[in-house]
Amino acid sequence: MSKDGNGSNGKNGLDPKAKESMKKFKEGKINLGGLIKELSRRSKSKVMIELLEDRKISLEEFLENMVPDLKKKWDIIFGLLKELRVIRNKQLAEKLTLQRPVPYSALNSARGLLSKFVEWGALTQTKSPDGKHHIYLCNLPEFYSVDELLNLNPEHNQIKILKSFSHGWNSIEEIAEATKMSSLFLQELLGAYVEQGVVEKKEGRKESKYRLHGGLKEMGVSAESIKAFGIIKANNEWEQQEEAEAMSREFKSLKELADIQKEDLANKVIETREVSVDGDSLKLAFLGELALGHQFSDVELINYFLPELERVNPNFVISSDFVQGDFRGIQVDRLRTLTRVGRLNKVAAQYKAADLVLQRLEKVAGQNVFYQLSDDDYQVSVSRALIAMEQYKGLRRSGLSSLFPEEIKRLSGEDFRRFMKFQWKVIQPYMYRIGRSLLNADEVNSIIGDAHSEYLLIVFIQLFEKKGIPIPAKWKLVVDLEALHGDKKKSKRIITPDPILLKLPEKFGNKEILIVHNNGFSPVTMYKNSLLIPEAVTRQLQMRGMETPFMQLDFHQERFCGTKVGKTIQGKQDTYIFNLPGCKDTILDASNRMKSFNSMNILTDKVHRQNTFRKEPSTPGITCFEIFPDGRIKFRLLTHKMERVLEAQKDKPEERELLAVMQDLQIGSIQMRVEWNIKAMDYALYTRNASIVDFNGDIIQGINYKQTYSENRPKRLVSVRSQQAFTKKLFLPFFPAPNVKKVRMRVGNHEWNTFGTAEAGQNNLVFLADALEDLYAGMKYAGRDEKLDIRCYSRVRFKNSANPGGATVNWPYSSEEVAGFRYAAQHKWSMKEGAGAVETMTQWATRMAGCVGDVDLLIAGHKHIFATALIAEKLFLQLSGLIDQSGYEMAGGFMPQSLFTLIEFSNRDGITVELIPMEFLESYKCVSPAYRDIDAQGLLDRPKPDTHDYQFGLDSPHIKQLQEEIDSRYVDV
Repeated sequence: MSKDGNGSNGKNGLDPKAKESMKKFKEGKINLGGLIKELSRRSKSKVMIELLEDRKISLEEFLENMVPDLKKKWDIIFGLLKELRVIRNKQLAEKLTLQRPVPYSALNSARGLLSKFVEWGALTQTKSPDGKHHIYLCNLPEFYSVDELLNLNPEHNQIKILKSFSHGWNSIEEIAEATKMSSLFLQELLGAYVEQGVVEKKEGRKESKYRLHGGLKEMGVSAESIKAFGIIKANNEWEQQEEAEAMSREFKSLKELADIQKEDLANKVIETREVSVDGDSLKLAFLGELALGHQFSDVELINYFLPELERVNPNFVISSDFVQGDFRGIQVDRLRTLTRVGRLNKVAAQYKAADLVLQRLEKVAGQNVFYQLSDDDYQVSVSRALIAMEQYKGLRRSGLSSLFPEEIKRLSGEDFRRFMKFQWKVIQPYMYRIGRSLLNADEVNSIIGDAHSEYLLIVFIQLFEKKGIPIPAKWKLVVDLEALHGDKKKSKRIITPDPILLKLPEKFGNKEILIVHNNGFSPVTMYKNSLLIPEAVTRQLQMRGMETPFMQLDFHQERFCGTKVGKTIQGKQDTYIFNLPGCKDTILDASNRMKSFNSMNILTDKVHRQNTFRKEPSTPGITCFEIFPDGRIKFRLLTHKMERVLEAQKDKPEERELLAVMQDLQIGSIQMRVEWNIKAMDYALYTRNASIVDFNGDIIQGINYKQTYSENRPKRLVSVRSQQAFTKKLFLPFFPAPNVKKVRMRVGNHEWNTFGTAEAGQNNLVFLADALEDLYAGMKYAGRDEKLDIRCYSRVRFKNSANPGGATVNWPYSSEEVAGFRYAAQHKWSMKEGAGAVETMTQWATRMAGCVGDVDLLIAGHKHIFATALIAEKLFLQLSGLIDQSGYEMAGGFMPQSLFTLIEFSNRDGITVELIPMEFLESYKCVSPAYRDIDAQGLLDRPKPDTHDYQFGLDSPHIKQLQEEIDSRYVDV
């Protein structure tokens, strides 16, 4: 009996003779053939196995010199492998036995035989791709081609191998140990992986070592990332080919170049969105620059006015800049301005907060909520670009630069352009659609078991879609594919990184409204004149003869202001430009109530620029517009001052007063348009039931310059007496009006500059107040109880004077409270000409400071244009006249923007401004008793071109008759 109990006398059961023969072979004294001749049949298999395990012979030598019985069975196995390439134990059992079906014992025998060859390293056993069976692959070198080996190796086996790599370089033995796979098979397979590009190889003196490709390591190993890795490499090869083609590109003609340019620009032009309008008017609400996460984000304002917006039910809510960002890698000083409570300093929390606001706005909007990416969204994109440069450095080293920028110094390079386009056009809109930031790799791993960030999943999805590869179902558990590809069908939310160009329906004249974010050149610039760029550019475009939009609006400056610019030469369409207010309340910073760490020297924060460069703390607000098919526009601003007034008035009876502003009529001049004056009064008093009429100066032309007599002779109203008489003839017939309670008057420069006025101490407008008082006195005498509060302001006591007792002033200024709001008016707000349309008003108010602290609205005339601004919670209105262009304006290059204005004061709704264009007035038909029949007969129609009266600059028949009769009647004596 042997010592080891298996019938042998030594190690591995070998007899002494076999041991001696094997020793001679290892010492090189005999070759393999000589060894085999010396071995007995019984010891041959054991010796060969031991030599194979000690790597003294190759696998081929082992298989070639097996005992005949095993050699015969291996030949059967090898024949099946050559035929089928991959085999199962059932296929071997069928070959070894003629019985059908194959007995279970034969299946077990075949499985045992195959297991022996797996043990000897000739075969590799793994799972079939469906995971239901064991399959066997050949380990012989070069048995499979690279492509065949990759295709035959099941996906999960590939992942198992690639995931087994430790950091750095790995030997085949280390990988074999980690995977429990044959090193011989791994050697073939790793060679295929090297050719595929997912593994890198380093030749050594003793052995080769392997490691994962840096790009795949950064992406994370999964079946899908391996596919994506291959697509990325193919894309890079395509881009290199494209680069090579560019080097050899030849252009045949300038026309070809021009066509290329046109095609390129056609791909970059924003689309026009044709919108329907549910209702008789288009209602818009604008809410922007909320910047959730900023310490001054004014959520309180939005929360207060949301019920009011729900009541208004605008067709569209236009919003922008809801996320401040976290300044990771850029503008790091602004980290001091972030909200530190509630984690709102983190982008993830900011997107969730933004989603909450957008959800509420979706309930407000009748049709859609537009969200336009902002300069802060752009900064978030840039910061993520910088983070990606560091995070994906393995990808950069691997040359996978089609996805990520290569180096920080290449910020202006092609790689950065691609990355920013992806971040700006895909990722940012996607996050607003789904209402959250992207999940990180750990969060994704907890959902689907793959440690890929949601960002990378989106990259993979786009690559798969590009190549027509089906998207794995598990990815859809993380990525909302509908939101990735566009706005969600069941949502009112429309997210866009681009300017919004809305085209209104035909009943609105197909007007266009353009909304942009940041017409300036810097994310922090706060201009003193906020309309400088858009207004100047629009005027230049019109000067070229181009059509410009009906309305153009910009969020960035966080300062409400607006103006009207001319008419386009072809379409004769007005263009209104508005800069919209933001929703940040910066008053604590402006009043130096903030701790220095959170406010001092934060130069890249817009708040700092507003309070220092502009020297104007911003006034937060929500802007509501209503646009009518007939060209009228209403706008209203929801501000904290309005909130305070409404809260103070909520227990009081409702008040609603409508103010009609009549100014800059210059009756008696050749530029007067009396027909507009009549129709404006008729519309205000008899259609809209205005309760207050304010004659704010320059009602008559007066006599202000020497050429006035010759210039205005055709109108036959060159004397002050004739102008006054004519004015009475026009306006007195409107009274008493159905709802008028007050008439207010102030002289303008045309009244006070009339020759001799200063010396005589006369008031050239009081005639109208006297005439109205006489009219109502006569009605009272006749038994009609009609009342009218008439004031012509000249001598006033300014109660809010900084000095005790109030100042007694001789100046045409007034202020009074209407429905809880105080408005102030004067014709001209500066001693000198010049400065911006609203700037002279704001300078005046700034100089007056607290003395006008109770005023909510300031009204100006004189400049014949429309401009507005919201500053220090006050609405400034520079209103147009009802007049055409004068020679003085022509000489200076000024074009009056004639508009009629109504202002509604309500202790429930605030202040609403209505702008009424001349086209509306020209088509309006009078309804007042005084002018209804006259207008119906066409007697207020101005002469048509190519007629006699048109050629001689005459007015309508009724006005021409009045001109002939005024101050011209002769009495027999």
